[in-house]
Amino acid sequence: KKLCAALDATGVKFNVNSIPEAPVFAGATICAGQKVTLGDKGAILLGISYAWFDSATATVPFATTQSIEVSPTVTTTYYVEFTLVVPGACKSKRGSVTVTVNLKPENPVAKSTLGNDCTKNLQTVNLADAITTTPAGSVIEWYVANDVTSTIITNTTTVGAGTYYAFAKSTAGCYSGGIAVT
Repeated sequence: KKLCAALDATGVKFNVNSIPEAPVFAGATICAGQKVTLGDKGAILLGISYAWFDSATATVPFATTQSIEVSPTVTTTYYVEFTLVVPGACKSKRGSVTVTVNLKPENPVAKSTLGNDCTKNLQTVNLADAITTTPAGSVIEWYVANDVTSTIITNTTTVGAGTYYAFAKSTAGCYSGGIAVT
């Protein structure tokens, strides 16, 4: 068992303290370009000092807050330790937190305009007819604005005049950029 010791200034008292266990924080899975907060997201904990590192052996922390907001471009592991802010306190063991980054699919390829078949007296179009290439491993979703938080179009086979946006959605739930079709 690892221990750390502290001797007070008068040399009279000697304390032997166990090294605290590593902090345990949940990792996360995000899509490329997204942000995530790691660490203790609650109220600020008084009496605890945190240190975040970008490698298991780093000696200089890149942050000293109880939580961090990160936006890695590839899967990344962060390391954290804490110290109780009391005389003679020991640093904890170093824990790790991994952020898994899923790539966004490529944008679908689509015709920029789509017309109805006037010879059949149709006033609607099928949006699927606009897609010329769907990125591998993805499906196409249609929205009313260039934003996947806008209203999704669930019946794409009979839409009226307007501008609609096609997004490729990966199996990991990540979206491409939107492609406008009028």
